[in-house]
Amino acid sequence: MVQKNIVITATGSGSNTLPSDWTNTNTIEVIGGGGGGSLGTIGWGAPAGAYAKISNYAVNPGTTYYWSVGTGGNGGISGFANGTDGGNTWVNFQAAASPTTTANGVRACAGNGVTGGAVTAPTAANSLGTIIYTGGTCIGALGDGGGGGGGAGGPNGNGGSGGQAGTGLSGGGGGGGASGGANGVNTAAGFSNGGVGGANFFGVGGGIGGISTFANGATGSNGAGGGGGFSGGTPGSGGIGGNGIEWISYGAGGGGAGGGYSTTLPAGNGGLYGGGGGGGGFGATAPTAGLGGNGAPGIIVLKYTSRSLDYVPSDKIVEMAAQSITASSATVNIDLSLGSYVILTLSATVTTMTITNWPPADCNLILDVRNQGAFNITGWGGAKWAGGTLPTVTSGAGKKDVFTLFSGDGGTDSYGAIVGQNYS
Repeated sequence: MVQKNIVITATGSGSNTLPSDWTNTNTIEVIGGGGGGSLGTIGWGAPAGAYAKISNYAVNPGTTYYWSVGTGGNGGISGFANGTDGGNTWVNFQAAASPTTTANGVRACAGNGVTGGAVTAPTAANSLGTIIYTGGTCIGALGDGGGGGGGAGGPNGNGGSGGQAGTGLSGGGGGGGASGGANGVNTAAGFSNGGVGGANFFGVGGGIGGISTFANGATGSNGAGGGGGFSGGTPGSGGIGGNGIEWISYGAGGGGAGGGYSTTLPAGNGGLYGGGGGGGGFGATAPTAGLGGNGAPGIIVLKYTSRSLDYVPSDKIVEMAAQSITASSATVNIDLSLGSYVILTLSATVTTMTITNWPPADCNLILDVRNQGAFNITGWGGAKWAGGTLPTVTSGAGKKDVFTLFSGDGGTDSYGAIVGQNYS
């Protein structure tokens, strides 16, 4: 038994078929798309996508399931100051539509874009699952620096909120940390350094805010928020939210940071997956306002405990399926790529047993030996037995013994044990 992941990051809708080794020991996890931050004339960062999960969903292998991965919202630009909404992400095992009950699937709501200098804070009620964590929101922008975007909800908890830009000609607020991470740091009033990005779940990774000698905010790491842009003689852009790592190469993204005052440079984009975009910094006139950061798209992760061994020799997957072999001569060949439960019928005494395609990791070969007479096995494929004593197969037609041969190094060393003999 091994755990396998099915990851879907392509935005839009589609359908797939559950694999043949799917089991009901599973989780289905989704993150919504992050909202887009606003242009600097508004200066607010955007909320991030939520996280939702269901576990041990009872469904058969080969079942068709339907899905949709939410897009990230676009940041505000000149002429379109508001950021746009992200898209919801969902999986439905019953129909090609967003589910309405956990009996059908799971849904994570998106982060909203900023509209008219205000945001709609994410709520758990808009998502669907047995576990739900909301994306972080944006506290806003009191002055001319941009506010940080929220961090996405993730397996470890709610996303942190983006930092607030202070009054006056302030630096940009830090982006929120994702998945149980911290809020982005607010900035002081007037010309100021950018806010530090909110730390990730492990308490680290927040992007450093811009300073006079290095104006741009730093990118967050491993789901932490980006650092806000500096506000001063040489203003800086907001840092990008860090990409998440909860599923090794994937995870909940940190919020993008706000840009500093008086810059045409953009705010930071939200990190993958589901991070909210930061708000742009305000310039002396609207055309010089900083662009809003883009929200990050959502993601779907289906995890399940496979019935198959995680081994693929010669393009075949080893499964715990029975294969039947009749030993009609002194030599028998066992190919583990055809299955590791072997029903071995003895019509002759076996003196040479050859075992091929041992998996590279741990494997047990079960030998269900069914004697058709006074036959025995004296060659066990090089396996070692306790005390150096080989077992004797129970003699007589219709007698049944069970043995196991196991190896942890691909068959270089194998060991035998008697499971039971003379079963009736």
